[in-house]
Amino acid sequence: MQKSLLKKISFLFCLGAFLILVDACHGSNCNCPEITKHFFDFQSTNIEVQRTSIDIPENTITAGTRANISVVLEDIEFLVQAEMSTCRRPWFINSAMACSCLGEGNEGLKFPVTDIRIFSNADYSAEINAGELLNDIIKIDNPLTGEEELLSAIEDKSSLFSQYSDFRIFIDTPPTLDSIHMLTVEIEKENGVIITSESMPITWL
Repeated sequence: MQKSLLKKISFLFCLGAFLILVDACHGSNCNCPEITKHFFDFQSTNIEVQRTSIDIPENTITAGTRANISVVLEDIEFLVQAEMSTCRRPWFINSAMACSCLGEGNEGLKFPVTDIRIFSNADYSAEINAGELLNDIIKIDNPLTGEEELLSAIEDKSSLFSQYSDFRIFIDTPPTLDSIHMLTVEIEKENGVIITSESMPITWL
């Protein structure tokens, strides 16, 4: 009698788990739109210097402040891949929380970024000449660690890119030679395509 009861309980438990998975896969409680374009790509970028005050001229870095520069992804397109579930929450979570639907491009870059190179058209310091990489002095918020890291130290550079936001670069070390620099950002993708953008002249005071 006791064994029979245990079998029934085990059966009901397995059935409940199965129904949860089915509900999560089909998104019956989410009502999410069907997403077929799970990856994104971009064809160009734009460089924008963020001002700390409206009183500061555009593209100017004042003494004692860090350079805060946005690399804006442009000409973004969403690409078709194999269909995936758009609702991943079980029914009991959906009933307690607002349902969260995935958007187009949710699986990341179609062509992963293999390298990012940033350099200036002018001599930056005695150690960094015009055309040489600034990656060792540029910091970026690493979304994988939640911390700022040197660009040269970040291995998974694709993680820096999102279809929803730009990525920021920070420069704490001001130039010691030329005070006006035009920065070039080269982003190389896995398919061999290199996206290049050049900033307006940036002046360090």
